Amino acid sequence: MTGEHIDDTSLEAALRAAELDRGEEDTLGRIHARVQEHVYGSNITGPGWRWSHRVTVFAAVAVPAAAAAAIAAILIFGHGPSANNVVQPAGSPGPNASPRPTTNPTAAAMQTVIVEASTPANLVGPATVHWITTNGTELASRQLPDNEAVLGAGGSHVLVYRTDGHVLDLHMDGTSQDVGSGMPTSTAPGPASVPVRALVSPDGRQWIWGQIVTQSGNSVTSKIWLDGIGTNARTMAQAAEDNHALEPYRWALANPLVSHSAIGVGGYILFNTAYGQVDELDLATGKQTPIGPADASAVDLATNGAKTYIEVNPGTTTKLLTVNGPGLRGLSATLPATGQAGGVMFDAGSNHLVFATSPANGPGHEHFETDMIDLISGARTKLGPADLRPATWLPDGRLVEFRTSSDGDGVPGTYLVSLDGGATNISPYDTVVGVAELLVP
Repeated sequence: MTGEHIDDTSLEAALRAAELDRGEEDTLGRIHARVQEHVYGSNITGPGWRWSHRVTVFAAVAVPAAAAAAIAAILIFGHGPSANNVVQPAGSPGPNASPRPTTNPTAAAMQTVIVEASTPANLVGPATVHWITTNGTELASRQLPDNEAVLGAGGSHVLVYRTDGHVLDLHMDGTSQDVGSGMPTSTAPGPASVPVRALVSPDGRQWIWGQIVTQSGNSVTSKIWLDGIGTNARTMAQAAEDNHALEPYRWALANPLVSHSAIGVGGYILFNTAYGQVDELDLATGKQTPIGPADASAVDLATNGAKTYIEVNPGTTTKLLTVNGPGLRGLSATLPATGQAGGVMFDAGSNHLVFATSPANGPGHEHFETDMIDLISGARTKLGPADLRPATWLPDGRLVEFRTSSDGDGVPGTYLVSLDGGATNISPYDTVVGVAELLVP
């Protein structure tokens, strides 16, 4: 370490010189943005989405060889709005001269971004991915080609499935990297869709999917596969059951939840519903631990180990939401006997639980109500405007909800709902892919 003064202007000049040496038309801003995007990321440990801390993530970025030294300087010293980056021995006094202010138009800050998807009317045509800030700014949108479909988002990654079984990491500038393979291929005509149930981890670096391996009469053998950036696909769980198959259910903590779902179930389904036992799948050991009873229609697991589930109250037709956990045994909420219920989600601090109910009137006549239970006081309150469904929690404690054009009389789109019930419409899209944390200029 030399003690030499290195500021942003010097780093940018080095990058710009490297670009000129390369003799191509890529701009400094693109190189710098790509370096930042891959160097920084965040680790989500819990949902909603449990963002408890950030970690540095390094991924390979294709850049000119001549820019290596400049990029190394960025990696070591950082790239911020201040030029006061002076390397000194520990404990030595600061410089006497005042720092020289600089203006850095390419400076970026970490922001929470909600990743959404939209499709043309009547689902004819490929999906478009949208990056939306929490204040409603659309940072970018990218239409996918016919052979790609959105897989999920988390951390600093937006993952896309390709029909040859590969997984791509899509960036806001429209570029992407091939980060995995081994998923089932698809030859279905028309715009692509993911042919199996799949989920992406909270940090965006792993994904799981369920697949039926063999089926003979009522006997079904199925597997849960795990893959990730820089790893190879491997089997994490296997089951042989009658008319049931393993599939991912929810992934909000370090370990995903998987369900032993009845196969062939269809109809008018408003929520992410479990049609069989839901287990926590330990990715380190492959052990499966049941969460709630086998007939629960919706479940979730909190960061503090609390569990919640919805089931029909024994001996009645009434649905009951039950919460069990540290200091929570016996906490419950009665739900309407008719219609559907779901959207069950603990917040990151294990202090609140939300769920939604609907009379299931049918498209064009649908209504929803979101309720919140304060797990400290036990109080149950209606949360936010009518006809919204929960999607996920934000790191700041707000709930992401959505409304489709078939739900009530309100404006369709995505909403952020505060714990006091205040709601803000941030986009016209109603398909929430996930929450990411990205460097945004």
